[in-house]
Amino acid sequence: MENDETTEDKWGWVPLSICFVAVVGYQLYLIRSANQNETLVKSDYLITYGKILEYLDLNGGVNGSDSRQIRYSYSVGNVRYDREIVTELIFPECEEPLSEACQAKTFWVIYSKIDPSKSLINFEVDIKGDTALSGFHEKVDDFY
Repeated sequence: MENDETTEDKWGWVPLSICFVAVVGYQLYLIRSANQNETLVKSDYLITYGKILEYLDLNGGVNGSDSRQIRYSYSVGNVRYDREIVTELIFPECEEPLSEACQAKTFWVIYSKIDPSKSLINFEVDIKGDTALSGFHEKVDDFY
């Protein structure tokens, strides 16, 4: 009987190890996917503007955490695209769901000429609805 318990202890780590490998693998996939999106967009892009649709505090402000999930939209022709990003940027005016101040924010978006559903947004400058391209600065390192 003691031999059976040793066998169970010996193999008890297998499911946990499989879960760990799966989680790490998924995280690596997400990082690789984000890098591919960024590379594709920055290699050959067009410019438009986007607006915040949803702003969520992922950590509830616990222990000073400032991770936010922001969903934004932009249009290419007659097609609307949405994208979600996780960032540490804080927009106090967006803390209230669907506040007018948050909905009024407008930001530059660059998107891939090859696949317009792939995009990056620059949250550094609120263009305040002034979508004339003269205000666009071409430093693509500021895009998420």
